Amino acid sequence: MFSDMEFLSFAKIILRINLNSDIYWKMRLGSRRHGT
Repeated sequence: MFSDMEFLSFAKIILRINLNSDIYWKMRLGSRRHGT
């Protein structure tokens, strides 16, 4: 099992990756919609 600190750091990494990919896809879809 994870310790609490290991789990928190792991969760932070996943959240950061998910947020970055979410922003990335919104930028791509937004730019495609604007035709640039």
